[in-house]
Amino acid sequence: MRAELKAWLGQATPDYQTGLKLLKGTGYDQQSLTWNLLQRGADTFTRTKLRNCLTAALASLSQATPQLLVAPAAVMIAPVDNQALKAPLLNERTELKARVRAILDEPDQADQRLRLALRVKTVTEELDRLYNPAAFEVPAKKAKPLTVANLRTYVSLYRKKTTLEPANATYAQKLIHYQTLLTSLTDETI
Repeated sequence: MRAELKAWLGQATPDYQTGLKLLKGTGYDQQSLTWNLLQRGADTFTRTKLRNCLTAALASLSQATPQLLVAPAAVMIAPVDNQALKAPLLNERTELKARVRAILDEPDQADQRLRLALRVKTVTEELDRLYNPAAFEVPAKKAKPLTVANLRTYVSLYRKKTTLEPANATYAQKLIHYQTLLTSLTDETI
């Protein structure tokens, strides 16, 4: 398959139908907008688009079967390149937008437009996360320190609750806890 692709790409004016057959043989998505566009026939734009698709297919075939130089157990996993993640998402978003524009005026395609628009939104959010991950980090909540005024408030609150409900052990424990904190921060006892 690689040899046929290289031969087709090496020609100055290759046969368009042969190129389509080669592209189909690579497993190209025949439901895509690009495939439908290429089916319309040969012109300057579609020839260039077909050449680009076949070049990308050849590159993916070349990367699909790499030669291992070391044992598989010793292979280290390389960090993922952000650009490698961005390119397919950008292409998908462009294709989805073109599909939405193509069915924009068809009233019976409202469900399809909605589905495509929601996917465009999802892809855009994924791209936003890739381009600016810091914007999506949730900042850690800062714990407010207990001030002496807060501690005095808690001590008086739980002292009152303990006198109103002396059987409630939770109030008594909290009163002791806050009194201990207050005395450790200041030398006053309440």
